Amino acid sequence: MKENTGLEILSKVLGLGDSLRIDSPLTTGQPLVVDQIWEWSPPSLNPMVDYILANNAGDGSPMRLRIMRQESADRSKAAILTLYDRFPYSEQFNDVVRSDFKHLAVHDTDSEERDPSMFWRIRDAIESHVSPVKIRKRAGRPTHANVEFWDYSRLTDVNGVEAEEFIFVELNSADRAFEIWRGVEAPVEGY
Repeated sequence: MKENTGLEILSKVLGLGDSLRIDSPLTTGQPLVVDQIWEWSPPSLNPMVDYILANNAGDGSPMRLRIMRQESADRSKAAILTLYDRFPYSEQFNDVVRSDFKHLAVHDTDSEERDPSMFWRIRDAIESHVSPVKIRKRAGRPTHANVEFWDYSRLTDVNGVEAEEFIFVELNSADRAFEIWRGVEAPVEGY
C-alpha cells in the first residue's frame, strides 16, 4: 500500500482555473485565479504545494499561495508570497545563502528602518533543500524541474497581529537564476 505523504491532499485543495479571494494586505481583496500548481517533494522536508495566482486582469506581480505540510500530519501552514527579487546567478549571493550563519539580513529600501530585517533558517537548517517540482499549467502537459532552495522565517507584526514572515530563496537548475519569494502566513482552515 502506498504511503500518503500529504501531497495528494495538498494538491487537491484548489484546481487549475479556480477563482478565489484572499483576505490579505498583499491581495487587497482582488479576485485571483489559479494559473499553475507546483507540487514540491523535497526529500528532507514534508511536501508543499504552490498555487500560482493571477488576478483576473492578468497584470500585477506573480503571487503564490504556498501550503506546507507540518510535522504533525494533520496540520498545514499557508503563506501568501510575492516575488521580492529575481536576478541572474551571482557567486557572491550564492556564498551568502550557502554560509553557515543560518540567517539572512534583508535591507528594505522602502522602509524607514535603518537596521536590516533578520530572517533565520527554518528548523535551523544549514544545507539547502533540493526538490523535484511537478508543474501543472492550465494549458499543456505537466513539466518537471529541480529547484534548490533555502527557507527562512521570522516573527513580525502584521496589522497588530503577530505572524510568521517567510523568505524562500530559489535557484532553478534550468536557468540558474535566483528568485526571492517573500510573504506572511495566512489562515488555513479545513486542511
